[in-house]
Parts: sequence; C-alpha cells; structure tokens
Amino acid sequence: MLIALDTYADHFDLRVLPGGVAAIGLVMISFTYFYATTIGVVRLVSKNFEINALRLLRDLGLSTVFAILSFSLLYRAFGLCQADATPSDHIYFSAVVFSTLGFGDFTPAPLSRPFAAMQALFGNLHLGLLVGAFYLTVEINRRDASGDDNER
Repeated sequence: MLIALDTYADHFDLRVLPGGVAAIGLVMISFTYFYATTIGVVRLVSKNFEINALRLLRDLGLSTVFAILSFSLLYRAFGLCQADATPSDHIYFSAVVFSTLGFGDFTPAPLSRPFAAMQALFGNLHLGLLVGAFYLTVEINRRDASGDDNER
C-alpha cells in the first residue's frame, strides 16, 4: 500500500487537500440527493404510489447538474494531466465523463481516475432513469389524451 501511495506522491500537492476533502463531501451529498429523490422515495411509500414523471425529470436534472459541478471540483483538486486546465475545463471534463462520451482531449491525473470511473457509472445510472422518466411521461400523456384509465 505504501508503494502505491508513493507512486502518486509526485502527482499530489498537499495544498489541495482541504479542497479535495470538500469536493469529496459534495460528491457524497450529490449521491445522497440522487438516492433520496429518485430511488429512495419509491422505497418509502405505499403500494399505491404513483410516480410523478415531471418531478422525476426535474430531480434528475438537478442531480445531474449537481453531480457534474461537484465532480468538477474533485478534478480541480486532484488534477487533470493537462497542467493549464481552467475551471471551465474541469466542468467540461466532468460533463464528458458523466455522459461517457470520452473525447480524449483531457485525461484525469492518476489520483482522479477512480473518481472518473465512479462518475461514469453514476452518469449511466442517471441516463437509465432519464430514459425511463421520459418514457413514463409520454405514456402518461398518451393515456390522459386517450382517456383510458384501465392501463394502470
């Protein structure tokens, strides 16, 4: 373990530690918000719970923005391999990782790589729920337009 940490020692500046800890805290809050507003709410309600698709879309949008911004602070604290990266570059990189596009114009520093992998998985989870929420919204609107209540 010490050998692995020593390998990253020349990539890490202790002056960024407070910002890194704060960024990790914001990412944890982002995960908590996502769970509470999209997944956890289903577990807390009765069998007769009906999902409000528009609220789910709104909550997913807020969670997406919050996740991208909080992860961008992580990349700012722990670094990208490009030394001249600006704060907008960190936000851009975070959005690219979140959407799993992977253009390749920026790469994470060694300490940032686990966070990038975690963010890509988090982005995929968001995408799956977003597609489901869009489908649910269309289905509810179609049902309301046809006046058919038997499909519930």
